[in-house]
Amino acid sequence: MAVHVQQYVVVWECLSRPNSSHWKAYSPAVSQILEKAYQNKLTQVLLGDADPSLSRFRISLTSMTQICEVREEASPVRRMLYPRSSTAGQGIRWDWLGDRFSEWNEYSMEAQVAIEKAWSSGLQTLDLSKTCCVPYIINYCNLTQVRKDTGFVRSIRRVQQATYPAALKHEVPLETVPQPAVKPEQETVKSSGSSVKPNWLSNMIMNVVKSPSKGSGDQKSQKLGRNSAEQSSDDCPQDSSSNRKRKESRIALRVERRMSRSSSLDTVSTCLSQDSIKPPQNSARSTNAY
Repeated sequence: MAVHVQQYVVVWECLSRPNSSHWKAYSPAVSQILEKAYQNKLTQVLLGDADPSLSRFRISLTSMTQICEVREEASPVRRMLYPRSSTAGQGIRWDWLGDRFSEWNEYSMEAQVAIEKAWSSGLQTLDLSKTCCVPYIINYCNLTQVRKDTGFVRSIRRVQQATYPAALKHEVPLETVPQPAVKPEQETVKSSGSSVKPNWLSNMIMNVVKSPSKGSGDQKSQKLGRNSAEQSSDDCPQDSSSNRKRKESRIALRVERRMSRSSSLDTVSTCLSQDSIKPPQNSARSTNAY
């Protein structure tokens, strides 16, 4: 079964004023030229090539700024990704009427996405102050915008335009990339620069953590147990299975002594990595030993 991959479009935006937070989207034609220059790794673009009204502006792709050739002012620009199902991908634009007759100004792309979503859901009103931090209420019944603090009313409209250019293949916004959750059974213990799955060490470490810390009196018995294990190892040098079990017992004793000093599991992992402990060759038999 084919896996559906969300597709995105690219919208280039410019900060309208230096001390504001309002990003104004370029037209689809301007964004098309900027995107081609971005993918071809160019350094600057003359906006007059796409829109004659912007002939005095150029974009520096190295500093991501819009530079005015007349006043020598620079404004930040950014490259944003929006789903193909949004207004940018569907070729829809929402405008509000300015002070002059037939002077229509488009909303920010963030506001357009919110307005279109509420419009498609069949809502009658939308409070933009809750979604886009602007003090306006959209009334879909009479297509007006009402300012909350003054009650001033403006007309709005919904028009059709060209769609924005497609993003690179399989490109997604950074904030939407899922972070995989780390499960305890997937964690690894690093030893001598390599990662080894703690199949045989996990039970041993958990048993040590659950067991109470022992005092100095028990350390003597641990030492005696280690000496007896070493002595039995000398008596039967040919029994590889017994030697492996005794080796794991000595490892458990070292870990338990370290745990008596600190009850932190991170300290145990550090000690194991410093001792360069290697897992046994037959993992199935060693697991049964615990």
